[in-house]
Amino acid sequence: MRKGQFAMEYFLVIGFSLVIITPMIFLLHNEYSNVRSDVHREHVSELSRELIYQAEKLYYQGPPSQTTMTAYFPPGLTDVREENNTYIVFKFEDGREINTWSRVPINVSLRTFSGQHNIVLSVKRSETGVYVEIRDDD
Repeated sequence: MRKGQFAMEYFLVIGFSLVIITPMIFLLHNEYSNVRSDVHREHVSELSRELIYQAEKLYYQGPPSQTTMTAYFPPGLTDVREENNTYIVFKFEDGREINTWSRVPINVSLRTFSGQHNIVLSVKRSETGVYVEIRDDD
């Protein structure tokens, strides 16, 4: 009788512990994923501002000004493009976007693989005027 009671108490304690711990692990994992996504978005936001700052600085120096910068693209980035030659847009898997406005015309052609990128910013002249080209260094 004593051994059976001990086994039953043991299973109750273990079962109760699992009922408490399992949802906690799930919640902590979700919170970790959310924080990681927020950190990636903040990193890309800072990168976007730095790209625009460098583009504006080069634009006012005029052609043939050029600079290269190294940047890290986090996982989950699905698209990088410009809109209306004045916005650089970074799009993530979850549908969120980071838009940064530029005071100068830009043309963006960046690949979206995660990891380190060497980005070349150069001032170009076209029939419509001067713009800053932002592209991967191949």
